[in-house]
Amino acid sequence: IPISFHRHSGSYFLHAAGTLDVISRVRQLKFVAFALSEHMSRNRPQDPYPDEVRRDDWQLEVPLTLCFHTVPYYSGDHPKDYLSHARQIQRDAKDVEILVGAGTKWIHLGTLNQINGFRSQVDYIVGSFHHVLAIPIDFDIDTLEKAKVGYVEALHQSVGRVSPTEALFRRYCDEQYEMLKSIKSEVVGHFDLVKLFNHDHPISDDVWSRIQRNGRFIVEYGDLVEINASAFRKEWSEPYPSRRKNKHMQSEGVKFVLSDDSHGPNAVAMNCYKLHAYLKEMDITKVFYYERLGEEQCPQRRLGSKIYRMCSFRTDVLRDHV
Repeated sequence: IPISFHRHSGSYFLHAAGTLDVISRVRQLKFVAFALSEHMSRNRPQDPYPDEVRRDDWQLEVPLTLCFHTVPYYSGDHPKDYLSHARQIQRDAKDVEILVGAGTKWIHLGTLNQINGFRSQVDYIVGSFHHVLAIPIDFDIDTLEKAKVGYVEALHQSVGRVSPTEALFRRYCDEQYEMLKSIKSEVVGHFDLVKLFNHDHPISDDVWSRIQRNGRFIVEYGDLVEINASAFRKEWSEPYPSRRKNKHMQSEGVKFVLSDDSHGPNAVAMNCYKLHAYLKEMDITKVFYYERLGEEQCPQRRLGSKIYRMCSFRTDVLRDHV
């Protein structure tokens, strides 16, 4: 995998491992472009994942804390600390194209203000969607099953009775659409994460129409959709997005970027052989990525406070990187 625009580290994320700096590994694997994309902090006490709660070291009014190891979410130190760390890595890695980004945690409408406040400080945004009705859908099955009751109740008012899983899929697509319209991220992360614990759920016509709508918006705005190889770590036969969604997106003109979504140095470029085979099977001949430019060069778009252009990479030469 010569390109990856989505990763996390143990420096700033509790369920990841290792440090933010994996540049020696990136050089060893001959990356063309590599991006850092820790999640933005969450600023409400009800938004942590269960494994992020540390009740023994929080003494203020909110009886819990979220930590990126030693960096408390609520202290406000996380964005500054991550950015200074990431920018130093970027400055030192003169032989590799490094971008400093941030992954969203789109949870509620107030998230938009937080994203807008943070956006000018990064090179790009990964629009990653993990919550439906403010409940995480990717933590564990028990949390998800409890949440489905709320999804059904929310949908009954407008569409009548549907199964809990169908309600989840519809709501996921609708809230994802709101995120896409609101933040217009440069990269769309794991487009169909909703299938994580519902991999065999059939896609209804109602859900498919929503998927098509979301895909059309992505094309209109010009975002890149990541082909996220992390699904291979779950022994799946396809990444995010699935084959059917991928084929449809190709027909609509969606451009793709590659991501390993690594959560530690050993996962950088993991399953590159499977990803290469998938791209060949899907007849994807070109993938894209962003490259920062100097101020004197003519940009296609402005990304945060930097200028960048969209570049392409032929997939037939990926074999040189696997």
